[in-house]
Amino acid sequence: MLLFALLSLTGCVTETGIVKGGDDDTGCAPNVVYDDLDGDGYGAGEPIAACGPAESGQVIVNGDCDDSNPDVSPAAIEQCNDVDDDCDGDVDDGVGGATWYADEDGDGVGGAMTTGCEAPDGALTTGGDCDDNNANIAPGVPELCDGVDQDCDTFIDEDAEDATTWYYDGDADGYGVEPSVKNCAQPPGFVSNDDDCDDTDAALALDCETGDPAGSVVCTGGYLPYTFTDTSATEPELILMGVYEPDPSSGGAITVDIDRGATMVLHLSSYTAVDWTINNNAGATIDEILVSGYEAQTVNAPSGVPVTIRTAATTGTSFGYFCGYSLPYNYGGCDTDKLIAGVESYTGLTMASFAGCYQARSFKVE
Repeated sequence: MLLFALLSLTGCVTETGIVKGGDDDTGCAPNVVYDDLDGDGYGAGEPIAACGPAESGQVIVNGDCDDSNPDVSPAAIEQCNDVDDDCDGDVDDGVGGATWYADEDGDGVGGAMTTGCEAPDGALTTGGDCDDNNANIAPGVPELCDGVDQDCDTFIDEDAEDATTWYYDGDADGYGVEPSVKNCAQPPGFVSNDDDCDDTDAALALDCETGDPAGSVVCTGGYLPYTFTDTSATEPELILMGVYEPDPSSGGAITVDIDRGATMVLHLSSYTAVDWTINNNAGATIDEILVSGYEAQTVNAPSGVPVTIRTAATTGTSFGYFCGYSLPYNYGGCDTDKLIAGVESYTGLTMASFAGCYQARSFKVE
C-alpha cells in the first residue's frame, strides 16, 4: 500500500490502478497538483496525482500558507500588517515601514533614525536634531555667540541673536560710522561705537569742531554730543539744537541759555514732547525761534521774540523734517540732514552751529 502511494505521486494512475511512469501510448503525462482555493497561483494541502495538465482550481506550485487569502503567498510582498504575507514563517520581516526618529532630549525634534512598522517609545516622525542629548540644540533654535551650532545648519554663531553691532572705522581713529555689521567677533576695520562725525579724518572723532563752539551741550545718560561750528559764519547766525527726548529727570523741560551777544535765529527740535525755556542772558538779538517735533512742543521765549512751531502732532508740517539730534546721522525716526536743509531753505541762512544729544537737560549758546 505504501509503495502504491509513492508511485502515485510520480506516475499516472490508470483505470486498472496500475501506475505507469512517463508518457505511454494513451497520452497520459504524469503530474502532481495542489488545490488553489484562493486563486493566487499557489496551492496548499496534500499533493494530488493527476494525468495531464492541472484542472481548474489546481496548480503545480505548492507553498501557500493561507489558501483562503489571495494576498498571501510566497510571491506576495511583506506588509506592515502583523501577517506573514510571503509565507516565509516570519511576520512583517524585512519591511521598511515608516521612518522614526528618537527624541532623547525631549525637544520635539528627533535625532537617530530607525525604520519599522511601529513607532518606538517616544519616537517622532520629524528629525534633524544634531545633538539629541541637548534640548537647547535643534533646528529653529536661535543661534548664540558661544561656538555651538544651536540651529543645526552646520554653521556656528551665524546671525546670533546676541551678536554685537560693529561700525566701520575708515580713518582708524577708534570711532565708527555706518555701515554696520552684526557679528560675534570684531571684524577688522570695525569698532563698537558710531560716534565719528567725519570718518575721513582721524583728528575729528566726537564733535568735529573747528573752533570755539557757538552752541555747546552736555548730554545726559552717558551719551556723547554731536556738535558742529562754522567759525566763518556771519550774522544773523543760524543755530540749531536738538534732542531725541529730554533727560528723564528734567520733567520734560530743557533750558537754553544764550550767553552770546550776537544776532541769531534759533531752531529747536525733539522727537518727544519738550517744554523749552529760552534765557537771553547776554542781550542777543533773536530774530526768530523755530521749533520742530513729532510730539507737541511748548516754548517760553523772551518777550517780543516771534516763535513758529511745526510738529507732526499739531500742524502736520515741518521745517524739512520733524526732528534731528545726530550729525550727520539719521537715528530714532529723525533725519538731521533733511532738517538742516529745510531750516536753511526756510531762513535763507547757512547753519553756523549745531548741538545735539539723545538726552539733555540744557543747552548753552556762548
